[in-house]
Amino acid sequence: MVEYPIYWVNQGKSFEVERTGYLFARKKDEGGRTLAHRARLTNLVPGDVTIHYAGGAVRAVSRVLERATEWRRPEDPDSEGWRVNVELWELPAPVDLARTFGADSARLAAGTDPERGPFDRNGSVKQGYLWDFTEDGLAAVRNESPDKDAWPVWTQSPRRRFWMFHANPGLYDVRAASRALPELTWRVRQHKSEIRVGDTVFLWEAGAHGGIVAVATVLTEPAAMPPDPADEPFRKAGLETDDDETMVRLAIERALDPIIDADDLRADPSLVSLPAFASPQRTNSAVSLAQGALLLRWAEGNRPRAS
Repeated sequence: MVEYPIYWVNQGKSFEVERTGYLFARKKDEGGRTLAHRARLTNLVPGDVTIHYAGGAVRAVSRVLERATEWRRPEDPDSEGWRVNVELWELPAPVDLARTFGADSARLAAGTDPERGPFDRNGSVKQGYLWDFTEDGLAAVRNESPDKDAWPVWTQSPRRRFWMFHANPGLYDVRAASRALPELTWRVRQHKSEIRVGDTVFLWEAGAHGGIVAVATVLTEPAAMPPDPADEPFRKAGLETDDDETMVRLAIERALDPIIDADDLRADPSLVSLPAFASPQRTNSAVSLAQGALLLRWAEGNRPRAS
């Protein structure tokens, strides 16, 4: 199942501090336990969207900028926890929870995992810090807001997308680069207006012995930027570079060894239409949600056993 990258954070008084652009939760409670609703911060990836709830109302929305890091509040050295930096947009007028959802809060609760969603079975907000939320819930809050037309574009369609970025091994050694470098710079020639921060990218090595060599996350919006000098050892003669070409930065999430072989992918009826086979000449191609979810499972090691 493809999870929607939307979350709900209960902040209370901490909203006044964290509204500067971050989320924070202590690793342990007073009893020394690690609570799932706090540890969930470590699941966030760039591009995830969070609803900020405090004082009975939704007060802001934010977009994750980078993964969680260990951190302590400067004024409290004992507050060991996780911090996630976000781009926060504060609503001009808070949206009242009861008016927005009413009886629908119970329906929304039913649409999320009862252990992971923000509402209990009666539709009341649960205690705890970070919860999974839904695209329907986000849309309900936005539609109730008198300033809905001013909401950031990244709240309009937060569903994470999947892409395949293609590499010619005669020009660029993507397999070696993805294993040696934590981040790569990649040119964007197709889908410039659609590729977004937080999207998942499957890096494809063309050729007779090619396939998917790594899984990455988009870190920046497509923009003109120079090639990364760190890529230089992996570029081969004939690869043209341009200092103002449209590029994105990618974080390598998983370098695959062994790779997902092209022949194995072609043998699966669900994957035979992948863009690597249908449009091999492209630099950037869209992958369907169903195919993306299946490829992620393969990348995590859940591949079909050879017969």
